[in-house]
Amino acid sequence: MSLLKLTGESSSELERDSVVVAIPVFEGYDHVVESVTAALLHTAPEVPICIINDGSSDPRISEFIEELGSSPELEHQLYLIDHPENLGFVESCNEVFAHFAPADVVVLNSDCVVSAGWLSRMQAAAAGDPRIATVSVLANSATIISVPERNKPTAELPQGSTLAQAAERVAGVSAKDRPEIPTAIGHCMLIRRPALELVGDFDTIFSPGYGEEVDFSQRCLILGLKHVVASDVYVFHHGGVSFAERKSELQESRDQITAKRYPWFLQSVHDSSSRTEGPLDNALLSASLALRPMRVTVDGACLGSANTGTQTHTLGVISALAGNSRIELRILVPANLDSKVASRIAGFGPSELLCLDDVDEQTEKSDIVHRPFQVTKPSDMSFLSALGHRVVVSQLDQIAFHNPSYFDTAAEWLEYRQTTIDALANVDLAVFISQHSADDAIQSGLISPDRAEVIHLGVDHLLSGETVDPLQPAQLADLVSKPFLLCLGTNFSHKNRPFAIRLLTALRKCGWDGRLVLAGPHAASGTSEAAERKELQADANAAENVLDLGAVGEDEKSWLMENAAAVLYPTTHEGFGFVPFEAAAAGAPCLFASHTSLAELLPADLATITPWNADQSTREVLPLLVPGTQRDDHVNTIREIGSRLTWDGYAERLLTAYDKVLKRPSSSFSLVTRRGQGAVSREGYWLVGPDGLLDQRYERPLLAISSRPALAFFLLRPIEYGYRAGFWIGRKLRPISTGDGV
Repeated sequence: MSLLKLTGESSSELERDSVVVAIPVFEGYDHVVESVTAALLHTAPEVPICIINDGSSDPRISEFIEELGSSPELEHQLYLIDHPENLGFVESCNEVFAHFAPADVVVLNSDCVVSAGWLSRMQAAAAGDPRIATVSVLANSATIISVPERNKPTAELPQGSTLAQAAERVAGVSAKDRPEIPTAIGHCMLIRRPALELVGDFDTIFSPGYGEEVDFSQRCLILGLKHVVASDVYVFHHGGVSFAERKSELQESRDQITAKRYPWFLQSVHDSSSRTEGPLDNALLSASLALRPMRVTVDGACLGSANTGTQTHTLGVISALAGNSRIELRILVPANLDSKVASRIAGFGPSELLCLDDVDEQTEKSDIVHRPFQVTKPSDMSFLSALGHRVVVSQLDQIAFHNPSYFDTAAEWLEYRQTTIDALANVDLAVFISQHSADDAIQSGLISPDRAEVIHLGVDHLLSGETVDPLQPAQLADLVSKPFLLCLGTNFSHKNRPFAIRLLTALRKCGWDGRLVLAGPHAASGTSEAAERKELQADANAAENVLDLGAVGEDEKSWLMENAAAVLYPTTHEGFGFVPFEAAAAGAPCLFASHTSLAELLPADLATITPWNADQSTREVLPLLVPGTQRDDHVNTIREIGSRLTWDGYAERLLTAYDKVLKRPSSSFSLVTRRGQGAVSREGYWLVGPDGLLDQRYERPLLAISSRPALAFFLLRPIEYGYRAGFWIGRKLRPISTGDGV
């Protein structure tokens, strides 16, 4: 092909529905060479390319264009519009629109680099709907359609990627659903000829450039047309080359014109850029994840309290994810995070700590926020949704959901039940730690099967040999004189400690001269204390041989397990059940019944308790209380099963579940909790929810103040500014804050 120069009223002979690629050029020689070369290489030969040299002072640009035109390897029809003086981007584009009517026009910035398949994919997007006026494409620097950093243009390609690799990854994950945007994005945009014929050219009031595509786009919207993104096209955009020195000045003046003409525009852009549901969010998230590691926030707010199964599970999730090269991990921690826990987290692998008290409206969202424990307050969901684009919650069990005795009042229980219903109805994914727990939730109508994932926990941390130094509880100096059963756990009713007492009585009647040690915190409600007292009062001999230690430390727990004849686990309902694996790790057999989650984790022939018949259970229990083959086989079988339940395996299944949820549209929760749509904040719920901090007598005065702008300004603003100042000072002084590493 050859180089043809267009002048005056000359025009091409392109047909309707054909396309021309127009590259306006002004200075920036190196970028021009890169952009034009890539366009020639990656555009079909039958597509003409027009270069508009808009008064560039660098002679190398003209020389480069002339060399292209005379090259025998040129396959395209190359056009040149040569301006002796700089007319600007707007008039250059208008000239192209006129010369190449009635063809569609792709305007490609001279600092933008394309790769294979770019134009055919843009044309496919444009063909999807006759209302489409423009098609824009993803790029590293593309305002609201920037990837991999949404709304944050970057200067470089993703680390370790060439443009070709990045473009193919983006194309490979695209759903091609053509999300709508409020305006064309000018670095690379296809403009349909019907739109030009309907609304006209770019308005020259925006000369030499900036804002012209916004004005054109709004005129199209007003007349019923729309603008879409070809989410399978990714280009590299250097950004701001032509107007680098005047950019700020031009943008400010053009923004004023736009705001006056289209008062809705800025709000529509804000809505598109901040919306965390819908086709645009899905497209940008998919493309971003193709170019960078997944970003996950794990809610570790529970790590400031006692070491229970919830904390064990949370630390297990963190250990499974930390150091995984596929993700960037952020951990939400309480301000009172124990130094030993912090050291353990640091040992898991690289992560970022975010103090719970530092979370505010400026906190950046992760792709996934995962709470490894259950939602307990309505405000928890809005809080979590502010930390991640997709919300994942581990639903450990529904024990409290079914049991009203664990609450002080019926109202509290019903509130908890409704919170659970609302949370599971709106999470993007609920991770269950056993099939039993998942089936229970599904059968109770709490969640649909497609948003429930069963992932068994890892227990390899229990079998690794890493133990604390055992410490004999001080009040049990004579305990070694007799064998003992250890019943471990909080004294909740479902832990079934009264049965443990009955079993001890039955065993002693059969000649076993041992004791029962109860070890675990005492709960405030829903306990078995009264039933335990009744059992002890009925048998004085049993009462003398039952010791209730209350809460014990990890070192004391280690000693108890290592010295117990067996660990007794008569629980009637479990979400998972660490205890048998903890016992086996210490070399002790575990006495349990085969039901709920234990039935799917351990074979029935290992269960020695007949629910809940103490006399019948003794025949199976007694052989395990003395050294021998049966005891050894029992312990070794549980160890072998536990060796297959690893946190590495948990991590792989969890990441697969994350991938799945990120490929689906987000839940409806974000629709009902967006700011301004009635969501109650976490702090608001603390003030006015059940047991709220705010006395009712203060509610009306505060409502009266807040509803009157003048009063609110003088009375509430000082409180707001004082809080912000205190928050900022506290953040600076707080020892745990956001940062790389722990």
